[in-house]
Amino acid sequence: ARETNRLLDVGCATGEFMLVARANGWETYGVEPGAPAEVARQITGCEVHAGTLDTAPYPDASFDVVTLWDVIEHVPSPTEYMASVARLVRPGGVIGITTPNIRSVSYWALGPRWSAVGPNSHIYYFTPDTLKRLLEKSGFRLSSMHTMITPVSRLDPLPADLQLGRRLRATVSRLLRTTGRPLLLRTLFGEELVAVARRK
Repeated sequence: ARETNRLLDVGCATGEFMLVARANGWETYGVEPGAPAEVARQITGCEVHAGTLDTAPYPDASFDVVTLWDVIEHVPSPTEYMASVARLVRPGGVIGITTPNIRSVSYWALGPRWSAVGPNSHIYYFTPDTLKRLLEKSGFRLSSMHTMITPVSRLDPLPADLQLGRRLRATVSRLLRTTGRPLLLRTLFGEELVAVARRK
């Protein structure tokens, strides 16, 4: 995707991904509301807009890459938000998104007890299909999608409050680690969706 060499990390927090991008030769920018924006500026030395995407001062088609790591589930209107993102990505540029997968086995097993469901600031949840539709509606063509198991997986070990004996719970947890996880990731049932799409 490298053409203008410019990358925007929306919801950059304190700038860890920006540091990685800059180390790989990208001219890196960030957007983050509140105090973390100043921390990201100090840590990375990059330009970080302290505010929202709506108030960011970037012209149309000014980035090769825009990333939204665990952002889209927090916005009041994903469709409107993605229209703002699409405006910033040049034709042929790339967007990267992560978001919790509501089709995951974790949600199936734990329901509202899954940590990605609540209580938290998540407003919307996506399946692989709904995320793909959102990207296509916003002017992107999906390049790749996979899922991840997050480090704070609630399925390994299984929560003690599930009505299983200790030995059975340990056996199921071991099966999830050795067999279940690779299968979940290949079939898009992991906890976190990861999508890369190209601007049409």
